[in-house]
Amino acid sequence: MNFKDFDWRKQWPITALLSFIVILLLVLVFRNGDDQVSPEGILGTSQAIAGTSVAVQLTELAQVQPSSTQVPVTQAPTSTELAIPNTALPTDPDAVCLSMSLTDENTPDNTIKNPGETFTKTWLLTNTGSCTWTSEFKLIFNRGDDMEATNSSFLDGQVLPGESVWLALDMIAPFQPGSHIGFWQLESASGTTFGPAGADVFWVQITIAGPTPTSRARGYDASELAAIRSDGQPDNELRMGDDTNNLGWQGLATYQFGNLSEDSTVTGVVLDLSVNQSITGDPFTSLGCLNVYAYNYGGVDASDYGSASGFALWTFCSQNDLGGGARFAGPDAIEAIDSALFSNQVQLIFVFEDDNDADGVVDLLISEPSLTISFYDN
Repeated sequence: MNFKDFDWRKQWPITALLSFIVILLLVLVFRNGDDQVSPEGILGTSQAIAGTSVAVQLTELAQVQPSSTQVPVTQAPTSTELAIPNTALPTDPDAVCLSMSLTDENTPDNTIKNPGETFTKTWLLTNTGSCTWTSEFKLIFNRGDDMEATNSSFLDGQVLPGESVWLALDMIAPFQPGSHIGFWQLESASGTTFGPAGADVFWVQITIAGPTPTSRARGYDASELAAIRSDGQPDNELRMGDDTNNLGWQGLATYQFGNLSEDSTVTGVVLDLSVNQSITGDPFTSLGCLNVYAYNYGGVDASDYGSASGFALWTFCSQNDLGGGARFAGPDAIEAIDSALFSNQVQLIFVFEDDNDADGVVDLLISEPSLTISFYDN
């Protein structure tokens, strides 16, 4: 060992042991009594102590230096692993891998068409999810005016994540003047529907040339407001939601058009549910959107509960929507009111998406909605 490189501060255990050996030898040599210390005894003692010193050093080295099992071994990826990304598809077809965006389209909103004109609507849809769209996916009609298009159409082939596809539908413009809109979606092989983020649908909206509607609009209050509970119990106010017994309520309303001619053409309708409204709990969070359907219930009885069918004329998905009654009030709502003119009234049923949330808490909306009809006379 080179003493210039010897660090006494780091090797204090050895230094202490050597000092202890020297002192012990001196004690053995000069101790009182007749006992004699042989050179062999001194040598054996010193060897034992030296062995202890070596054992201490080995223990310290073992604590400082990592063993071979502590060194991680990383195997480099093969060229095949680098070249092929992991594109395994989820086994659950309804996973959140379904996503799309509307990249381009023809026939911009409010394009003017002649009554009965044929045209082709196309959308460029981009697969922004992680699932591959297959030929089992299809374009389906959601609501509104289908304009005599095929209500479902399968994709021609696969659309990989990141790829786009043009989808086209042949349509016929309605004969009724005014605005017409039809909503569409994609449907997966397992029946899951999806569309652009935030809207969940894409659409075609055109305007049919015709007489310019007058600015006349008339408002109507309901001539009858009622409700029916899931156990058949009726009520004389418009109730929608559930109660502490987890029984659902659905509302019913009748509007009469005594001063509107059946020869008039309806161009717009607004249903305002903010009139005299009261809300208990949080029905929109607990029960989903409130949908309004045309339903000729006649008189109120237990059979009316759960009788809503067809496409919703209006959809309200939050308390803020209640005053904006034109939400999704497209051709279906206009056609329903226009068709009801000959009978001089329309009857509606108000239904939340879920009957109840089974939490034993009241989630209820009560309202006296007004109906406003815009029209012109033929």
